[in-house]
Amino acid sequence: MVPLGTVFASDDTGTGISYTGREYIITVSDRPSAVRTLIEKTRAEKGVILFYSGNAVQMRIPVSRLDAIEAVIKTMGYIDDEKMHRADVGEELATLKANLAVKNDYITKLYKLTRDANLGGTLSAEKAIERASTERDGIRSSIRRLERMAKYSDITVTVNGPGEGITGNRSRFGFINSLGIENLSGDSK
Repeated sequence: MVPLGTVFASDDTGTGISYTGREYIITVSDRPSAVRTLIEKTRAEKGVILFYSGNAVQMRIPVSRLDAIEAVIKTMGYIDDEKMHRADVGEELATLKANLAVKNDYITKLYKLTRDANLGGTLSAEKAIERASTERDGIRSSIRRLERMAKYSDITVTVNGPGEGITGNRSRFGFINSLGIENLSGDSK
């Protein structure tokens, strides 16, 4: 299963189609204003708001306009955390397209069989055609879903106000915080 918050983009690895998603945690001086700005910018870039609250916005942005949204996010305040999820899904798409071709060929052969079969054979073939057609529709739906995801990126932004989120000598990289380095500097509280 591909994680929520994602986009397809061409790359030089694997099959060339990657599914990525982004999550940001930012600290700003005026949280309500930052949430409003994110919503307005999403709509201005022809994106869609999937969810928003007083401290978070989840949006779906056309891939072609992703840089504009990220520029706004990165200039709003301090970025506490930034995550990107990536998976190569080109192989899955290629497999689905191959399965669709096989299924179409199978259905074509079943239709030819119904023309030449007796009544019992025709009924069996029609049931097989119905099952194969349902499976084909599922494959087509999966292909459309993957291709549609290639056009959009989901971004989740959690907005913290002053004094919230990661503060002081803490790093935005969790593995550094787990080392307790801030305690060694003598500046910790």
